[in-house]
Amino acid sequence: MKLFDSHCHLNDGAYINDMDEVVSRAHAAGVEAAMIIPRLFCFCGRAPP
Repeated sequence: MKLFDSHCHLNDGAYINDMDEVVSRAHAAGVEAAMIIPRLFCFCGRAPP
């Protein structure tokens, strides 16, 4: 089965030391592509966390 991860946060600093391993495991599980979600900002009158 071919999979597409439609919401991942690989740009998070938590993955900086093992990015290759994380991507390899995802690929081995059938993930062929992923959409990296940027930090989103709320336009609700306050700064984002």
